[in-house]
Amino acid sequence: MKRVLLFFIFIFLVGKLFSENTYEPQAYIVYKQANEQYRIKKYEEARNYYLQLINQYPESRFVPYAIYMLSFIETDYVKIIDYLSILKDKYPEFQYWTNVVEKLADIFYIMDNQQAAIDMYSRINTDKSYYMLALIYSGNGKQVEAVEYVNKLLKQTQNNALAYKGFLILIKISLDRKKYAEAHSLIQEALKLKKYAYDNGARLLYYAGKCYFYRNDIENHYEKSLYIFSLLKSNFPLSVETSMANQFLDYLKKINIVRTDDVRWITEAYLSPAEPPYHSETISSIDRVEEKAENISTEAEGLNGNVVRSDLIEYVVRVGEFKDLSVANLVAADIVRSKQNFPLGIFYRNDIYVAEIRGIKNLNEAKEIAKKMMAMGYTETKVLEVVKVIEYTR
Repeated sequence: MKRVLLFFIFIFLVGKLFSENTYEPQAYIVYKQANEQYRIKKYEEARNYYLQLINQYPESRFVPYAIYMLSFIETDYVKIIDYLSILKDKYPEFQYWTNVVEKLADIFYIMDNQQAAIDMYSRINTDKSYYMLALIYSGNGKQVEAVEYVNKLLKQTQNNALAYKGFLILIKISLDRKKYAEAHSLIQEALKLKKYAYDNGARLLYYAGKCYFYRNDIENHYEKSLYIFSLLKSNFPLSVETSMANQFLDYLKKINIVRTDDVRWITEAYLSPAEPPYHSETISSIDRVEEKAENISTEAEGLNGNVVRSDLIEYVVRVGEFKDLSVANLVAADIVRSKQNFPLGIFYRNDIYVAEIRGIKNLNEAKEIAKKMMAMGYTETKVLEVVKVIEYTR
């Protein structure tokens, strides 16, 4: 009796193994087809394949990956939240579970559901989650919690750009608490990370000016504050920080502070405004034109009879690159509010949204526009060439 029972158990296990071995290859074929359609940007076809996989092979190990990819294809936040929530709840061992929770938290934050964002960020221990928790708590006046999460961030992160942003939170809290000596020390530490700053150090310069303005235990503190705010105004004339500094400058003028007192460690870090990068990328289009052989130069004939010429069409000022359309739209709205009247548009290219000012014919004009964007704090701004590449063939 025992032998018969063992035999049936063996048959069951072999049958299960055989069914899994035939089941998974079929699921993999569908998954591979879906990925291929996604790769060539046929998103509707990719969506159909991913859904086919989920419906026909619900027990496949490729299902969570399919759901994850669907969260990138969808543009409706409700659907994205549904997909990510399924992964969060049903697949805790999923390879990208941390990314899922972080993305879910980001969406809740964008939707201004701060409590849901806190709940999600609190489940993971990433640099981003620590920073966002500090940012949310700081914005809601919970300074103790904000400091706790910034300290966690600074203790573990290797991301200098994020560390800089963490220091900004600590500095603001110190200034709000009127701990100006503490803020002064934090500003000096943050200044070491200026080259990684998302705003090229504009906010840090504002905080430094504000710190000296209030710190009356330092000699000539008003003169030093005037110097720093004046430096901010010259380096970042269109920035939000400069508009905030104007109230301090008005007061200093009112009390007849006209002489500036150099702050050497600040001067060395902000010697001159940053120049926008140029030629970092070329956007090209290719036209092929047939010509008679005699019109092709001898040198070109040595290159298999082809000659290539580049014609400059226009210059483009790219203000930023964004993974999220809503963030790109916020940037566009900010620039519109500045009343600069630049023809800025949001364009989708290579899975990212880019904010660009197009149709500029002169390089110097493009550079001047880029400098204005950088002065507003958009330090990722760069000048690109749009070139038509014409290939002449026999």
